[in-house]
Amino acid sequence: MPRQRATPAAVPSPAHPTPAPVKIAFALIALLLLGGAVGLKVREVLRYLEFSTEAEMDPLPLSLPAPEFSLPAGPGGAPVALSGLRGQHVLVHFWATWCPPCRDELRELEYLTRRLRGRLQVLAITVDDEWGEVSRFFGDQAPTFVALWDRGRRAASSYGTQKFPETFLIDPQGRIVAKFIGPRDWNGAAALDYFGRVLGR
Repeated sequence: MPRQRATPAAVPSPAHPTPAPVKIAFALIALLLLGGAVGLKVREVLRYLEFSTEAEMDPLPLSLPAPEFSLPAGPGGAPVALSGLRGQHVLVHFWATWCPPCRDELRELEYLTRRLRGRLQVLAITVDDEWGEVSRFFGDQAPTFVALWDRGRRAASSYGTQKFPETFLIDPQGRIVAKFIGPRDWNGAAALDYFGRVLGR
């Protein structure tokens, strides 16, 4: 004997039906509110992912010879050669004043340099076209790390860097052992733990 389908309960009609234009208006308002909530949630998720990326070191492990460079510390400044730092761990950081994440990140890089003074050599290499912007950025207070000028971006190109910031960790034998794509919280617990393991506590 075939089963009978249950008949849906009838929904009583309202005594005073809502006019169609009003229903449409309510629907549009609901969609706009929902869209705003979804947009806010998406922004929150993106910001969380950005924060998570900065909070974790998450380096790309490499084992490559570090391209040699010799760059000045500004116009007329004495050049610094990577080969002259052999025997040390070197953090090569490519940045620019027109890059907002780079500007925010340099303060954390300064803290890291102070904490690991004598154990890690930090080279912050700007690719700005004009050194005047760099001078205005630092103002009267010179950073603890070494600021170098890669005018023409030859050094950045030799490292395959086209987007900024990017950072490379070079071991005492002159090999790139890690690459950090994008900004990091260089003064955070994850960074200190990472360099503690790399450099030896």
